[in-house]
Amino acid sequence: MNKNRMKVIVAVIVISSVILSCGRQTNPQPPSTQPPFTPTPPTSQINTPTSIATTTNEPTHDIYAGFTESNSMPFAMLHRSGENLFVTQDINSSTISGVVWNSADGKLLVVYSDSNGRPESVVIGNTIIQYSNYTTNTVDLTIIYPDGTRETLQANLNIDLQNKITAFSPASYELASYAKSTPRQSQQWLNYMKAGLFALGTASCVVTIYAPMYPLLLAPLAEACAGSLLTAVILAGNVANLDMADLQTFSDNWDIYMCNQGMDITACLSVLVTEAEKRKAEADTIKSNPPLPPATATPIPTNTPLSVSSLRGTVLELSSCRYGPGSPYLYKYGLYAGTRMEIIGRDADGDWLNIQGIGGHNPCWIAAKLMKVDGDVMGLPDAYPVSYQWTSDYFEPIKILGVSGGGGTVTVVWQKHIIRPDLATGEGIEYIVEVWTCVAGKPAFYAIGTNNTSATFQIDSSCGQNSHADVIGEDKHGFSLPGLIALP
Repeated sequence: MNKNRMKVIVAVIVISSVILSCGRQTNPQPPSTQPPFTPTPPTSQINTPTSIATTTNEPTHDIYAGFTESNSMPFAMLHRSGENLFVTQDINSSTISGVVWNSADGKLLVVYSDSNGRPESVVIGNTIIQYSNYTTNTVDLTIIYPDGTRETLQANLNIDLQNKITAFSPASYELASYAKSTPRQSQQWLNYMKAGLFALGTASCVVTIYAPMYPLLLAPLAEACAGSLLTAVILAGNVANLDMADLQTFSDNWDIYMCNQGMDITACLSVLVTEAEKRKAEADTIKSNPPLPPATATPIPTNTPLSVSSLRGTVLELSSCRYGPGSPYLYKYGLYAGTRMEIIGRDADGDWLNIQGIGGHNPCWIAAKLMKVDGDVMGLPDAYPVSYQWTSDYFEPIKILGVSGGGGTVTVVWQKHIIRPDLATGEGIEYIVEVWTCVAGKPAFYAIGTNNTSATFQIDSSCGQNSHADVIGEDKHGFSLPGLIALP
């Protein structure tokens, strides 16, 4: 090779290196603009996103998220199903103050957040639920009913869902590329979405949604928790993996959003914001004027057992302890005869007991007939499903397809869920129908295990309480969120 040819090759290599160097892009840095608000996540179990959403022409989660023209509700999230969420803020300080959530069938929640982004109260119809005394895993709830009656209980937070909502990495700024029609900072866009989902998930995904009282009151909480927006987060693994859709792709569903065919995006959002602002104003009035507690009546002596927080008992034989009060529930661990246990609760009729090691923190359920109890179990709190909280990421919420019946007999049909063979429980149960009703004039609870997608059961109101029921699915990882059964 001659020297002139060598010089030409060297020159080409140098020029190519310069061109490649100039074309190389560095990783974009997050905008420096600080968001007006960032929810404070729990300090434990923060998950880091394992993969990042990328732009696609066919978004899989059917979610639109973007800014509106409203100062009081500056951000909206819409799902193709008709479910929608608006982030609210104080118009004077631009501080995020909560969310207004609507289901596809018209159920409404108005959530008011504290300075840390956690729910401070929720208005459902004419009822107020106040949230206080947050710990890492629990929150105290005070329900204020329209007649002024108050009920206080402790609920468990869905820490897994909170972590999935709050788990952001710098690379997830790619998600902001879906906010196409706004000149505002992508950091602000991300934080509005994060704050809205965090407020909704923390408010609705608490154990209270399974409480065996007033299911119609609590149904909006259950529906929000199992709704399309939060379910998309669960299925995606974290917010960073969500695929966003352009609102224009929803035009074939415009009527679901109270918008007319042919209406442009701005006009449609304006219609939705106007309705949401109206509903929030009504909730503001209810929240600001809670009813006074009713006058306390003189108690009448009864034969009700003395209330106790716990009892002690002895296991009578080798026994299975389960995740719920009935043999259809998953096996948790075994107990030897003679084991002393602490009894911390019961089901409605005392046939199953919620127990744990003395001073322990790993409760399970055992049939009452398998224990000798030192005391009256009916003095213990009705603990199911307050302690039910183990959910499976592989099981979507149960969808009820139909309910029929009369004269105390009810038949329910639900949508089949395909379980991978390696996730089967091994006990031959895929679904559990849970029923709270009356038996022989007394409150009772029973569970029906089945592999079918329908079941028939009996209800009775002779003990003075309203019957209600739900369906949950189970695999070896846990249970699904329930499908609430609207009893005839």
